[in-house]
Amino acid sequence: MQMTPDFPRQALVSRPSTRRVIASPGARMALIVPPSETDGAWAFYESTLQQGAGAPPHTHSYTTELFYVLEGCLSATVGEATEVLGPGDALLVPPGVVHGFVNPALEPARVLSVAWPGTHADFLEGIAGVLNRTAPGDAARFAGLAALYAQYDQQPARGEPVPAPLPS
Repeated sequence: MQMTPDFPRQALVSRPSTRRVIASPGARMALIVPPSETDGAWAFYESTLQQGAGAPPHTHSYTTELFYVLEGCLSATVGEATEVLGPGDALLVPPGVVHGFVNPALEPARVLSVAWPGTHADFLEGIAGVLNRTAPGDAARFAGLAALYAQYDQQPARGEPVPAPLPS
């Protein structure tokens, strides 16, 4: 078993002033280690989520996600259960597990995340673009989201149609 990654093993210093930021209504994600630095193997990012921001229940067939709450809280759905995650709590979601989350509190939630493969960061950037260009209930919003769900490893939970991300 190979224990070292295939991507170049060179040092990377990531500074806040040079990070790519993905912003959409209620959410801001800064790519600490973008997938371009790992040959797409994984991505590491920090999210700040305002009240009501998050992701509706969904699943992935091959993507794994790790969330670590720095500040605030997240109400996370994992399978049929709901957990409230606070500072210091972590959630690891393997492929095939239904999950979603929302910030239920007035104060922002700050969360560190790792996604592998790193193409999940491209999905998040695409979602932000659709949300920033369209209005809630707009047919173009639904079409844009449906295209992204089809392109990336993202499936709505329980066979539902592509949901509108929170907040709308």
